[in-house]
This record gives sequence, structure tokens and C-alpha cells, in this order.
Amino acid sequence: DFFEVETFPTMTYEATSGRLAGPGTIDLDGTLTVHGDARRLAVSANLSVAPDSVTVSAELDIDRSAWGLTLTPFGAGLKNRVVISAQFRKV
Repeated sequence: DFFEVETFPTMTYEATSGRLAGPGTIDLDGTLTVHGDARRLAVSANLSVAPDSVTVSAELDIDRSAWGLTLTPFGAGLKNRVVISAQFRKV
């Protein structure tokens, strides 16, 4: 309920830059949009390279109060797990 998914059905992460941080890891800078409000967010993600594709994935906890979402029905915490995943295929 606190995300108002009927009005805001998606969260989006738009990466604006990235740099290799080590084997299988990439550090991304970008913007996470939650509830129509965009905030800058740095993310450390896993990077998997296959012959015909590249997959980037990350799991992180966000404090939704940073986006003004402070309702805590039934004692719900303010932190939520977010999963970001993208696959790029060679065509």
C-alpha cells in the first residue's frame, strides 16, 4: 500500500556510468526512481559475461523514507530489498 502501485506501478534504475571494480563486479552510478521521485544511487553489481550476452544484477536494501514513504502499516520497516537485473544480448 505505501508504494501506491496502482499509481506508480514500477521502480526504475537508470545507470549513467559504470566502471569495473574487480572480477565479476561493476560499480554503477545512476538514478533510482521510486514513487515518481528520482534520487541518485550508487550500486555495486555482479557482472556475468557469456559469449552472446552480458548480465548485470544487484540486490540492495533501500530506505524508502528517502523518497518520502514513511507509512509503516502493521509495524513494517522502512527498508525494502530491491533487485536490479538487466541482460544485454548480441543480435
